Amino acid sequence: MEKCCISGCKETENLYPICKKGTKIYYDEDDLEGSYICEKHLKKSEICDTDENGGYARCSICIEGGAYVAYNMEDLTNIGGTWYCEEHKQEAPTDEDLDDYESLGDD
Repeated sequence: MEKCCISGCKETENLYPICKKGTKIYYDEDDLEGSYICEKHLKKSEICDTDENGGYARCSICIEGGAYVAYNMEDLTNIGGTWYCEEHKQEAPTDEDLDDYESLGDD
């Protein structure tokens, strides 16, 4: 039975398979390392961790497409606080888009 890879966590539900380090685009099961992270720890990692300390994150567009996998943060790009894989980073908002979005709250 699979369980979360975080030490001390016994979660066996809502698990995300982790892609092998160096995987920039998830294609199939060959890209997976065989370990899992639970949704709770993955969300915490996406907010608190960085690629320097070995965190995990999901590509926001892969998830919309139904690919429920976790990447090593160093294999993703963070744009505007959202993570993107190599395949989807060109679909991320540009700096200009982010500036326009931020200006909406400046009334």
